[in-house]
Order: sequence, then C-alpha cells, then structure tokens
Amino acid sequence: MRLDLGKYVLETDEVQFLVKEKRIVQPGKRTKKENVGKPVEKDLAYCSSFENALKFLSKRAFIDNEDIRDVVNEMRVLESKIEGLIQLFDLKGEK
Repeated sequence: MRLDLGKYVLETDEVQFLVKEKRIVQPGKRTKKENVGKPVEKDLAYCSSFENALKFLSKRAFIDNEDIRDVVNEMRVLESKIEGLIQLFDLKGEK
C-alpha cells in the first residue's frame, strides 16, 4: 500500500512501514544535469507499525520547522489526509 501524505509518502509491505520524504533534485557536484529538478523520494524511517510511522511524522514536523505556526499547519495537513483515508476505508467497509 502507498499513501500520499503531501510532503511525505507512507509505503507498507508485509513487514514494515516506510516513511519517505518527497524532494526535488538540486544541482550539486555529483548531480547529473538531466536529474536536476526531478522529483525523488528519500527514505526517512522504517517503522514496525502504522502508529509508529505517525509518531515519526509528528516528530519530524517539529524538527523540520522553527515556527510553531508552521508545525501546527503541517500537523493539520497530515491530520486531514489521515482523516480522509479513515473515511475512505469506513466507506469501503460499509459496502
């Protein structure tokens, strides 16, 4: 399963939950010119449960942002994405 959570992606298999961050390739010494500007995903954490992955994402919001307003905004975005997924699964369960 693959969940798009805005700035982050959550992938899962039968063993773990993988948290990835979406990024754009920046120019650098070791970067090929044809890759600059392309989207990539960087592995951030390997979690044993969905709850641990969500805890990691909330902790990451605090680490990545210096302004509390940015932290609150990012947390709201994650919360709304998760609520949308919960509603989607609830709707599927009713059919």
